Amino acid sequence: MIRKIIGMTLFTSLLVAAVTIQEGFAGLAGIIDLPSLLLVVGLTTSATIWSFDLQDIIRSFKNSCSSQPLSESEALMGCTIFQKMAEYALGSGMIGTLIGVVKMLQDMSDPTAIGPAMAVALLTLLYGILFGEIVFKSMATDLLRRHHTHLERNSQRGRIHTYAALLTLILLVGSVFTIMVQST
Repeated sequence: MIRKIIGMTLFTSLLVAAVTIQEGFAGLAGIIDLPSLLLVVGLTTSATIWSFDLQDIIRSFKNSCSSQPLSESEALMGCTIFQKMAEYALGSGMIGTLIGVVKMLQDMSDPTAIGPAMAVALLTLLYGILFGEIVFKSMATDLLRRHHTHLERNSQRGRIHTYAALLTLILLVGSVFTIMVQST
């Protein structure tokens, strides 16, 4: 349990430090966007409830918060749920990115609308990556570690989602720069 607390504290501290190092705590407000956060959390939660039995989800979260040894079936079920949640979080981040791009393209005549729409696109992708790659995959790994189960990765879907998110980010930034250059 101490290991989890140290890991979460270190992660949060470094994230806050990275964001606030130049602008102080005012910079922290720049990466908080409630609609983006609601989109990622809402889509991830609804897809998880749609895919798994609610009792299994609750049990997996309880197992993740405890330090008790787990049976093989509990470890594998929790790992499966958290791996899927990681995929759903990345997917919802990409959906939010597309929503932000659509909002940006709808109002190209107003240059002041481009920034907020792009912020929604990028922050939703950021939240999806943070929840998927950092939070849920760590929870899945912890459950397997506590049972001493090592699974071989049969697919590369997790990596494909990450590469797709990065490609989306690169294309989005490139298209915004192109639009800004053409506007001037």
